[in-house]
Amino acid sequence: MLFRASHIVTTPNESKSQRKLEALRRKEEEESTKILSGKYGLPYADLSLFPIDTEALLLLTEEEARRGELVVFQQTGKKLTVGVKNPKKIETESLVSKLSEKGYQISLFLISRHSLTHAWRFYMHAKRREQFVSGAIQVSSEKLEKARASLHDIQEIQRQIEKIAKGKTTEELELIIAGAL
Repeated sequence: MLFRASHIVTTPNESKSQRKLEALRRKEEEESTKILSGKYGLPYADLSLFPIDTEALLLLTEEEARRGELVVFQQTGKKLTVGVKNPKKIETESLVSKLSEKGYQISLFLISRHSLTHAWRFYMHAKRREQFVSGAIQVSSEKLEKARASLHDIQEIQRQIEKIAKGKTTEELELIIAGAL
């Protein structure tokens, strides 16, 4: 190492050595994950070698994915491919159940911390479709889902509209749109 003023500068040979050491650590992590996959009875995946479907990724928020140490990385219709760091973690099981309850068939793969970090980077690039925009009205997907779950017939839509205070036209329109869906 060369010392210069108040910071450390690495030489090209040290930098190359550091890269080699990091590659060895990563390889060791992937090998350990492969071995663990047999213990859990799950297939192994290295997500740095798989394409990440950003629409599938967005089925869970980044916060949920990080909390559960998982990532939804592929979707074909109602079939999801989900990478998990620890399939026995309570938060992981809870999120997998949440997806199953929404009618998805889930295939779990055991993945390394590196694969998780790699996949989570795609959240930065993914464009959230949190808002459904029609003209000047914006309706969040959360409001739509909540309303759709509770609105089963026209009478229920009418009751909900009557509950909304006068002058809240946007909320009335949100209910009407959700009811139409």
